[in-house]
Amino acid sequence: MGGGTSETVTAIDHRGAFNAVAPWLERYLNDARPVAVGHRVVHGGWQYDRPVRVDDADVAPEIAEGRVVVAHLGNGASLCAMRARRSVDTTMSFSALDGLPMGTRVGDLDPAVVLYLEQARGMTANEVQTLLYTRSGLLGLSG
Repeated sequence: MGGGTSETVTAIDHRGAFNAVAPWLERYLNDARPVAVGHRVVHGGWQYDRPVRVDDADVAPEIAEGRVVVAHLGNGASLCAMRARRSVDTTMSFSALDGLPMGTRVGDLDPAVVLYLEQARGMTANEVQTLLYTRSGLLGLSG
């Protein structure tokens, strides 16, 4: 975790997850002491119309052990296919431009569109980059 490395952590409860994160906090917070630690879970539906504490009652292990698609929908958006609590595929790839349209980012795009914008519309590479990252997605679709 952190420092540009990736590490797999196996924890079966909140205590185990905190014990896995604690050494990272000590190493990278430079003696700053956290006041609180939170984890955002976006669940929604009729049952969850406001924030709730995640406890043994929000968790559904019988579902988590099967095939699940986790959707992060908001200004950033992605889907993650999971099997037995492990990621097996995601909608993102090389950059945050790929995958689902987001608040301002384009999402999946035929590469020929970039050629068209540069050749037929006379846009520079910087103008195309600005368009794809900050003026597209749901913003571009909604006008």
